[in-house]
Amino acid sequence: VERMWVLVLAIAALARAQDPADRFLIECAELLPSCAAIMRTPAPPFFATRISTTAGTFTIHVNTSMAPPMAQRFYVLSKLAYFDGGPFYRVLRLPTQQFVAQFGYRAVPAVDAAWMARQTSNETVRVLPPGNIRGTVAFGTNEYPNTGRNPNCTGSFCSIGFHVELFVNLANNTRLDPSDFAAFGTIEPADMDAVFGDQGVYAGYGECADLCAASAHDHAAPTHEARARSHAATTRGAPTHSHPPRKEASESPDPYCEWDPAQHRWLGVNLTAMLADGWPYLAAFPRLDRVISTKLVEEI
Repeated sequence: VERMWVLVLAIAALARAQDPADRFLIECAELLPSCAAIMRTPAPPFFATRISTTAGTFTIHVNTSMAPPMAQRFYVLSKLAYFDGGPFYRVLRLPTQQFVAQFGYRAVPAVDAAWMARQTSNETVRVLPPGNIRGTVAFGTNEYPNTGRNPNCTGSFCSIGFHVELFVNLANNTRLDPSDFAAFGTIEPADMDAVFGDQGVYAGYGECADLCAASAHDHAAPTHEARARSHAATTRGAPTHSHPPRKEASESPDPYCEWDPAQHRWLGVNLTAMLADGWPYLAAFPRLDRVISTKLVEEI
């Protein structure tokens, strides 16, 4: 059954390479006239987007004033149904602790590359209360050492620039606030429990492989703060701190990094490979949940 599913995914990926919807998304990223109306439509003060997934449905409620550039980008991506078909490639949830669930890439390399090139500045936005608490949603960003470039950053590392990658806070992650990861949306507790709880999106693959240690003999791992920088290890033209720092040898291994001794590799998705190869690569991860559809359901 698993081999059949892998074949189905590979065939679907080949078909998507010629998908008119994907070609249109590239036109939008390139600001071609065919997409001008959508790209220029301002986000309303409040709106909501319903996202149906293979693990259930949840709604992201947006107050545009919380983080205007992020709300605007999410509004456009919602109108374009950009997230449709994309995977939840990074779900850090254990019985004893949780961090984030990450999605946003479409896993169609040409499309994701086009939108990654449309990186938007977040330097005019500061984190507003309640910050990165459970159920809030923020964009993943590049993150650099604090050089003073981002005036709203008070941490040792600062988030700089964002494109399409989102993360849902599965726990109270306000330690991300000093780095200026500005949450722009919220998910109701009932949706969080249903879609991101223990029976929700699949978390068995653990941390992304390229954020874990290099081998089974080197289990030192990124700090919790460093996990917010998954994008930094994968974005083309990666920042100087492209590989998150590892813990000291005396500290315990990262509990989210799952090692497969039979195949001598980390179980998690390699983001670099996903962005290069898309769904043909992800066919090796048949239990990944994915977005089925995105619908803008409310404008006030």
